[in-house]
Amino acid sequence: MRIFRVDVKRIYDFEVANRIAQAKNISFTVESFHFDGKSVAVKVRATDGKRVEEEVVAFTLSALLDQLNRETSAKTEEERERNRIRVENYAVQFAVERAKKSLTAKFTLNRKPYLPEEIKQFEEIELFTLYVPEGLRVFKRLARENPRLALELAEKYDDLTSFIPATEKQKKLIKKLVKERGIEDAEYRRLLKERYGVSSSLCLSRDEASDFISYIKQRIT
Repeated sequence: MRIFRVDVKRIYDFEVANRIAQAKNISFTVESFHFDGKSVAVKVRATDGKRVEEEVVAFTLSALLDQLNRETSAKTEEERERNRIRVENYAVQFAVERAKKSLTAKFTLNRKPYLPEEIKQFEEIELFTLYVPEGLRVFKRLARENPRLALELAEKYDDLTSFIPATEKQKKLIKKLVKERGIEDAEYRRLLKERYGVSSSLCLSRDEASDFISYIKQRIT
């Protein structure tokens, strides 16, 4: 999260993005969200009346709490507990603001002309970023490209950071073996569902993919 300083006032980057969106007449709609107390994911749609863009943001509450503790320099247990309560209460709102900020950037490559006069001259003083684990990156891509599979992952894992996805090499080998063994698509999907609770190799973990490869290799056709 970037924090800007104008004279003695600090302005967060999402506030800057909101002001730009207002100047550009960009409107937002929250299409869906998932919140289970451990992780959050939102899908937000934006339009300026001419085109439509969508953005999915997903992260764990623990990652957000770590970021907030750094930003507020929380050292005491009381300060950390106060931040924990803030995270639990505002996680979805924070995710929506992050999505809106990203969407605004898609509509405005050069944002400076659209800044209100009082913040056209600003100085960037801090930069914090959330580490996004590999499993969450996969979830974010699926939410954009195949929401049904993203829902399978969200239902399977209480904490999506524990999902370590199969490698590209593993997924290619699975497709190759399935073809070589003459396994029909319906049978393939049934096996995935029965053994791992998913309907696509895109949702397999690294260990599950390894197990499935061994199973197919041993399968007699």
